[in-house]
Amino acid sequence: MRVLFIHGGGSTSRNDRTKDPYAIYLREELGEDFYMVPMRFTHDFEWCIKTQAKAVKDFQPDVIVGRSQGGPTVLSLIHRGYWSGPSLLCCPAIVPGVDNLNIPSGIPVVVLAGNHDEQVPYSRIIYFCQKNLKRLGSASFEWKTNINISEIEKYRAANPEPKKDRKTSEPKVSNPASEPREDRNSSEPKMGRILLRELVERTWAKRLTVPGYDHSKRFPRRFEEKNPKEDKKRANGVDGSKCVCV
Repeated sequence: MRVLFIHGGGSTSRNDRTKDPYAIYLREELGEDFYMVPMRFTHDFEWCIKTQAKAVKDFQPDVIVGRSQGGPTVLSLIHRGYWSGPSLLCCPAIVPGVDNLNIPSGIPVVVLAGNHDEQVPYSRIIYFCQKNLKRLGSASFEWKTNINISEIEKYRAANPEPKKDRKTSEPKVSNPASEPREDRNSSEPKMGRILLRELVERTWAKRLTVPGYDHSKRFPRRFEEKNPKEDKKRANGVDGSKCVCV
């Protein structure tokens, strides 16, 4: 099981996204089967999509994990035909009216969200999940709201990030492990706490429950680089160095 991780927004030349707690945790768990392409300036969403489409082509993952802005990035890869395989969306920073929230049928998708996320309103997650669960059914779509991230927090404590000013700080990671297991005022499924590694494995296993799913066809469209020299400049921070997006 090869896993591509797509990190969230808020990146600048001062961020080392390989130190993202999720990235460190998954790298420790998966070793050579883990892959990520850190993006320095995530304000340009179109370039982020192109960067990750190339990562899909180069690494040929079995599962893609998208965190925060990485969630909409995965959705864009799906809608543009670069990816149709098992997808895990962690606290996806979806925006109705901007992101296409209708997941196509035949793709295994698992969504993880905290019911006290400081960046994404929980009502938005409920709308997104209920809408797709009704359309796709539980065989293709799964939704969870609790996770035990104590191991991730362990890596965060061991690898503290430098202090950032408010303009460049990344959204805080919701910590459902310290929250109640059940929110009586919400309509989310009642789930127990699980480990992130287990959730990735469950996303991978979900391919077996999707009717007609063919894992060999998870790359419907091949990404083609049109201007590799210009893309390399942007990856090195030549363009957009003053732009910040959280």
